[in-house]
Amino acid sequence: MNYMGPSIGLGIFSFFGLVIYLGFFALVVYLIISTIKDRKPGRGNRGLRFTK
Repeated sequence: MNYMGPSIGLGIFSFFGLVIYLGFFALVVYLIISTIKDRKPGRGNRGLRFTK
């Protein structure tokens, strides 16, 4: 039972680190996609029309 304590603490720490890393990664991907859409508006509009 003594081994469970630190492992749970490390699990919570790694979980929050993973959430922060995924949030940062999603933000970077969103910015890249938005810049690509701004550079090529014609292709973006056609793609949106077909998807929606």
